[in-house]
Amino acid sequence: MTVMLHFKLLDYSSVVNTIETMVSSVGLNGPSNLTDSALSLWAIVMEFRTKANPNLGQDTSKQICGWLKNAWALGKFSLVNSGATFANVFENRDID
Repeated sequence: MTVMLHFKLLDYSSVVNTIETMVSSVGLNGPSNLTDSALSLWAIVMEFRTKANPNLGQDTSKQICGWLKNAWALGKFSLVNSGATFANVFENRDID
């Protein structure tokens, strides 16, 4: 859908119902993973929706931010793997 909307192979009016459904229930009908193509789709959706009706911009951005918050999952964080152990200034010294 991203490519079709980007290159205007489909008119926005022909996919507006699909986009409305996707934006209104992002958790169920939106992209399942945080990928470049998903972010590109959201950027295009935001652009088209604000052009069609500027009042929808804030609601759309809230939905997209909610999706982003849920889709962005950080992996396990370990100090050993992060390199932070090498930045330890005190190296087991007693601090008085």
